[in-house]
Amino acid sequence: MRLTQVVSFPNEEPVKVPYAVVVARMGTTLAMFYTFNRPRGPQGKNPASGPDDIVRAQLEKIGELEASAAPLQRSC
Repeated sequence: MRLTQVVSFPNEEPVKVPYAVVVARMGTTLAMFYTFNRPRGPQGKNPASGPDDIVRAQLEKIGELEASAAPLQRSC
């Protein structure tokens, strides 16, 4: 998902900050990854993009944890 946050400061023009957000659910785990570009930074107002390799690696780790978790046992 791509978002744009508008930030206002007194006596200044509003600044638009582009964001990229990834939300994933694996089993009972919900993970959110996001990145943004500072308007006055090296990427400027270009669309933000997340580091796909890092997101994939983290999701793999979550998948491993979900697979190794013991199922809940309920007593009646």
